[in-house]
Amino acid sequence: MLVLLAAVAAALHAMSAGIHLFGVAALNPTWRELDGPAYVLVKQAADRRFPMLMRPFTLLGLVAVVALAVVATVAGEQPAGALASAGAVAAVVGLVAVVRGDLPINQRMATWSAADLPADWQEERRRWERWFAVRTAAASVAAVACLAALATLGGQS
Repeated sequence: MLVLLAAVAAALHAMSAGIHLFGVAALNPTWRELDGPAYVLVKQAADRRFPMLMRPFTLLGLVAVVALAVVATVAGEQPAGALASAGAVAAVVGLVAVVRGDLPINQRMATWSAADLPADWQEERRRWERWFAVRTAAASVAAVACLAALATLGGQS
């Protein structure tokens, strides 16, 4: 049961981290090459789709890693419990980055007109990219912590 919970938490966080790393490594640099109007249209389209994909990974992953931390600790699996706790902290940091950074900026960008961009649109994009980098780092730490917790549980059933 514990190994299954660790595998679920690891899978959810690994997929989330992979999606975010792809964004940092490929999508964001590509979007940065677009002119203002094209960037806004692409970003607005992505922001209509991306939450449908990421919300389940984020919330289910958070629940899974917190459950893993609690169950592993109660079961006396201190290394796995400590690693899962670190993953849970990272997942919370990622959620805070979304709520305090990504989401408010995305909501502002959703109101922009491609034909009439705000004067500071490039600074707003840079601010969003910084929050997205924090979110990506947190997702990566959570994934590594969950994978390490799974590895410490080894072949247990």
